[in-house]
Amino acid sequence: MTNMMVRRGSVSPWAEIDRMWDSLIRESQDSPRKPVVRVREEDEQVLVTAELPGFSARELDIQVNENLLTIKALKRVDESAGDKEAQKEGRSVERAVFESSFVIPEDLDRERFSAEMRHGLLTLTLPRKEKAAPLTIEVKG
Repeated sequence: MTNMMVRRGSVSPWAEIDRMWDSLIRESQDSPRKPVVRVREEDEQVLVTAELPGFSARELDIQVNENLLTIKALKRVDESAGDKEAQKEGRSVERAVFESSFVIPEDLDRERFSAEMRHGLLTLTLPRKEKAAPLTIEVKG
């Protein structure tokens, strides 16, 4: 006796593979992607570069919460491509397309942080706090 597998209906194995592939692509498009981020520590500063092609400076959201630096690149979804509720209300929807977070050193001077976006390359300059000069204390007596 031979084992036979009987398929009910006309389901093609290729159609099943296409369905699985489409669901994988759809899930990956909905979740934020990680940009290529490079961190270079120098004596006087930390330089962070992120490759974000196709984004402008106004589409970036950079936050520092305690010692956690988060870089997000947001895209507005057109009303025609957005969700149905947004279409009804005539508003666009923002969605995070790129996102990356990492811990930064404590010896950085947060007041002097700067960011520049040029040709799809985001450069963050995070200067270190100035080190206190050695101090000699005179003893009286």
